Amino acid sequence: MTDEVCRRWRDLLGASLLDRLSPEERIGLEAHLDGCAECRAELAELRPVASALAAADPAHLGTPPSPPAELADRVFAHVRTVRRLERRRRWTLRAGAGIAAAVIAISVAFVVRPAPNPEREDFPFTTLPAGVVAKATLYRRTPGVEVWLQVQGLAPGATYAVWVERSNGERVRCGTFNAVAGNAHVVLPSTVRRPDTIAVGVSDSHGHVVMRAPVAPPKTA
Repeated sequence: MTDEVCRRWRDLLGASLLDRLSPEERIGLEAHLDGCAECRAELAELRPVASALAAADPAHLGTPPSPPAELADRVFAHVRTVRRLERRRRWTLRAGAGIAAAVIAISVAFVVRPAPNPEREDFPFTTLPAGVVAKATLYRRTPGVEVWLQVQGLAPGATYAVWVERSNGERVRCGTFNAVAGNAHVVLPSTVRRPDTIAVGVSDSHGHVVMRAPVAPPKTA
């Protein structure tokens, strides 16, 4: 729990012991106490105070003393000082975050440059349903290629089959996946070797081709 979250709920601890909370506030406070040991400990410390208040007799209470005349000036001065320090702290944090972000951006630009991977090849889908965005990536593995599929826009919950097409037209099935509402990432192995791969495709549960990405012959050194 953050200090800000705990501070908000701790303001309600005394009202809770005096049974002054609304049903919504009580439910929220109980949910917070279930996961916050510090607030539970503070509530336990306040219980004796609440019990003593319940036993107090207002008729025996004396006249409350008047606050010193200069108390208000001291309080307002302290509030102004705290606010000034808080504004200075926020400005320092924003400035520091900006500098850190600039340093990170420079580091990424000069350090995080992925090296070319000769085992990876990306192929766009030339056959796609309307509204669907997808890309096929092949990795050369043993014994066959590994298919990485990124697709967005298919009907969520529907089952689709991924296959690799050989040069003789045979489609070798790799596996299936269920489409999701967002961007789906699918990784499936294949027994088809890279030189014999001419396409990657996706079919629906009825066997109809939904997407197909032609695969160019592998580059030779």
